[in-house]
Amino acid sequence: MKSLLTTLLFACYLLNTVQASDTITMNISPSGYPPYMIKGEQGQAKGIMVEVLSYIANRNGYQIETVGIPKKRVALTLLAGGIDASATAREWIASPEKYAFSDVIVVVKDVLFSPKAKPLKFETIDDLFGKTLGTHLGYNYPMLAEYFADQRIKKTQANTELSMLQMTLLKRNDATVVTDLVGQWIIKNNPAMHNKFVISSKTINSFDYRLMFNKKWQSFVLLFNRELAIMRTNGELDRILDKYY
Repeated sequence: MKSLLTTLLFACYLLNTVQASDTITMNISPSGYPPYMIKGEQGQAKGIMVEVLSYIANRNGYQIETVGIPKKRVALTLLAGGIDASATAREWIASPEKYAFSDVIVVVKDVLFSPKAKPLKFETIDDLFGKTLGTHLGYNYPMLAEYFADQRIKKTQANTELSMLQMTLLKRNDATVVTDLVGQWIIKNNPAMHNKFVISSKTINSFDYRLMFNKKWQSFVLLFNRELAIMRTNGELDRILDKYY
């Protein structure tokens, strides 16, 4: 009997050891998405979504590993178990019921960045008629789609948010549509852009940014959501966000 008890206790110890050493593989895409996901030149990636996941995972005995899977392959790779988690909006996923989603970590807002020397007034959509807006190649802008289509609002396109902001300063458009924190991060890290932009208070679009997990992590997602709620109340989430403003 004593031998059996010892065996069971040892088995529980091994199980706990395995669980404690589990690794969560998080996709941050090949180029990252600063400041939400930033590729590290050496070692671990960083960024808002990476830090929030790492904070909660480390507190509960898990390690984080980051990889860069192209956007078009993320959902299928995650579903197949090739990766464990990726940052996304539930509305972007074709079959969200196949995955486990965290609660909202941060609300992402698309806003207008216009030159401080010639700020663009934006209170209603009519204010944008006859203007040219910088947009990201391949991105959709539901609020603006019909106006782009009939040319009431014109657009330029670029491959990166940095290029979009540069084109605005070069007067190739009147303003550019960029996610608020993304634009602020770029400006913060490019001294030539400091104090050159005005950011609209009205949003073009917004979405709830969360983490999407393979369903095998469903129990961890429940734990993650409880911990995230605590981070909101104790200031830990704000501490992480403040680093990237």
